[in-house]
Amino acid sequence: TRLHVAFGDHSGTLTFVDADSIAALEVRNLYAPGANPEETAPHVSAYLFAAGSLGFVLDRPDEALVLLARGSEADPAFWRYRIYAGAIAYRQDASPEKTVALLEEALKYPDCPSLLQNILANLHKKLGHYARAAAIYRFTMETSRDAGAVNTARLGLERLRRERLIP
Repeated sequence: TRLHVAFGDHSGTLTFVDADSIAALEVRNLYAPGANPEETAPHVSAYLFAAGSLGFVLDRPDEALVLLARGSEADPAFWRYRIYAGAIAYRQDASPEKTVALLEEALKYPDCPSLLQNILANLHKKLGHYARAAAIYRFTMETSRDAGAVNTARLGLERLRRERLIP
């Protein structure tokens, strides 16, 4: 992963190769598209994105659950932490249907991270729900400001078409 940085008259590119650094860099869009920074706490998306990365991508669910517990302690009324925690816990128990149900609930909110959208689409594909996977990929492509997530969704959609799993 490369990150172009600029400060004043100086600029350069940072290159990261290890998964931990990449996961840390992915917490870059702290606000959902269209969110009002005056009304949205940036830590919410950061907690959710980091927990999603740890729990689903980096296969470090215990650390993800600790992070979600911290978020829940800081903001007990924000119930989406519990959705993510439940999804990660169900994933650990190899219960993809329950994981999908919880992640579908998270998808209803505009601050649902693109990473989680792509994870959900991939879970639907794994379960044979190809039309739903395609719909989520399209949604991500239309709504995400994250070029990497848009590309991942585009590739997922292309793969479904190439494998003739959708029209």
